[in-house]
Amino acid sequence: MNEEIVGFEDVVDKLTYQLIKGTKGRDVLSIVGMPGLGKTTLAYRLYFDRSVVSYFDIRAQCCVSQVYSRKDLLLAILRDVIGGNSECTEKDADELADQLRKTLFSKRYLILVDDVWEASVWDDLRGCFHDANNGSRIILTTRNHEVANYARYESDPLPLRMFKDDESWELLRKKVFGEESCSPLLTSIGQQIAKKCGQLPLSVALVAGILAETEKKEECWEQLANNLEGFVKSCEGKNLEDIAEGYLGNLIGRNLVMGTKRSSGGKIKACRIHDLLHDFCKERAKEEMRLLWLKWDQNANHSSCLYGRMQLAHRMCIYGEWYSPGDWRLCQSYVVSISLHNNHLSGFIDSSIFHNFKFLKVLDLEFTRIDVFPTNLVYLRYFAAETSKYSIIANIHSWKLETLKLKTFGEMSLPMILWEMDTLRHLHISNFSFTRAKQLIENSIKLHDLKTLSNPYFSCVKEVELILRTAPNLRELRCEVEGVDSIQYYVLNFPARIETPKIHLRYTFGTKTIPFRISAPNLKNLTLNDFYRNPQHLSEIASLQNPQVLKLKGIYFESNKCEVGNGEFPQLRILKLHAGQVHFEEWTVADDAFPNLERLVLSDCEFLKEIPSCFGDFCSLKSIEVRKCNEYVDKSARDIRETQVEDYQNSGFEVFLSTREGEIQL
Repeated sequence: MNEEIVGFEDVVDKLTYQLIKGTKGRDVLSIVGMPGLGKTTLAYRLYFDRSVVSYFDIRAQCCVSQVYSRKDLLLAILRDVIGGNSECTEKDADELADQLRKTLFSKRYLILVDDVWEASVWDDLRGCFHDANNGSRIILTTRNHEVANYARYESDPLPLRMFKDDESWELLRKKVFGEESCSPLLTSIGQQIAKKCGQLPLSVALVAGILAETEKKEECWEQLANNLEGFVKSCEGKNLEDIAEGYLGNLIGRNLVMGTKRSSGGKIKACRIHDLLHDFCKERAKEEMRLLWLKWDQNANHSSCLYGRMQLAHRMCIYGEWYSPGDWRLCQSYVVSISLHNNHLSGFIDSSIFHNFKFLKVLDLEFTRIDVFPTNLVYLRYFAAETSKYSIIANIHSWKLETLKLKTFGEMSLPMILWEMDTLRHLHISNFSFTRAKQLIENSIKLHDLKTLSNPYFSCVKEVELILRTAPNLRELRCEVEGVDSIQYYVLNFPARIETPKIHLRYTFGTKTIPFRISAPNLKNLTLNDFYRNPQHLSEIASLQNPQVLKLKGIYFESNKCEVGNGEFPQLRILKLHAGQVHFEEWTVADDAFPNLERLVLSDCEFLKEIPSCFGDFCSLKSIEVRKCNEYVDKSARDIRETQVEDYQNSGFEVFLSTREGEIQL
């Protein structure tokens, strides 16, 4: 996390000392203060400090916020501790707490619990954190002094102070100019702007994000000082996805939104917004967009409340532990958007409750099960839900859907009418196949607007080829293909726009090879799962000119050996190899291969003898991450770092070693 720390240098030193050299017993370091003072920034600065990372065996983090679920918090911490594990999601909170306690029992751990609103959060988690008298720590951030004192163990809570005017200006200047100098005229105006930020680092950061994109002229800064609105402009000549991505990038660049998770290719996968901004946006949305925001309580009677407020609402967001949707039938509404987020259902949703919402465009029931689709929502553009019925899509042909997301329980067979929906842009169904696939695809219309498709199961490669012809503007494909031992060999000509295909091969008995090769002029991100690849296949992928991210998972190499030749993978920036149960033993790489590689990730390569030493000479390489391999791979990663640092003065080169005993950063 690369955040400017201004005004808190002494605090950083003090807390770092308490983390590493403080009491031997478990301790809680609470950072407390009003919203916008920089509690989270300071906490993450400590969490990612190199000396802190190397000191602790295990580090994990979670963000609580005002509305939270104990199970979700435990899952977030466990994901950092043991990695993703689908089995964990099936356990209840008590089982997860017991698993976490046992995992941390003898380790020296650091747990960051961010944005705690109530003391009950500490009660929900404290039993997981055993005191092994080995220097384990918990960092806790809160705006509530009572919470900080309640969680106190050895160290006193640290209250953050307000910024001084000169500190506000220093932070503003650093974020806008970096190491460059600032002219005297802009300095004078900038100091006035910084002073108006109310001594809050968050306000300074938000304004700095806008100033950074503003022309550095006196009149521009004066104009912006008087009116800090209207900085997002429309984009012409781009599709909706590119425009939305650009808007999100603008918001992140201006510190209005924080990107918390990125894909290997650098795209934002998850983001957060500060609760102050969140509250502000909710209030503006209530006024300008008639947003109705409801928190449902199990024992509350909402009939009269709903009836009055829903007459004015255009958008509804409902969350809470429980709800009873029966009262919705009483309401006539011009609602165009409904988003439902809940943890417990009092039975399945009956689709008839939506019949009164005839103008709905967005119906987001992503975590709610529904077994009959409403049929009269002719304006609907976005639909997401869970379902256990395999035939419920039969009535959607009259819809002008653009996005359809379904989480299914078991494999679902899609009817032919789905491929008559020429407005579809995004189709995501957790596990589906095609009814009479060849006839379906050959007779369907061209789906020119379809941009993303996941996760279809194809019984043969021919079906993949047919779907690619049907969707000429496809940009992302995630699919599963039956592995067959066939004399036929296909060329998969991916659409020119496609950037991210992900292909998983489902093996059948006797499968010997991959029955196709890939042709994709603009491919940037490729994931292949469970393939058998001989040297020819690898060379074909290596010859593609544009891939920047390559992930190979469970790939069977001929003779258990992987060879990368001269000049191969010219644009690749990120390479991830996950061997799993595959006996991948030898790896040879030509000296001039991977000329632009920045990041190498190896996981579960238990049989690999070593990482090729030539990676120590790659000037573009920035980091190597090794997860659950073996001592020889760990040693070669250390040797490569030594070469990078000592021979090429690449002091920023990083190695991450994740073993069963803990995580090490070099």
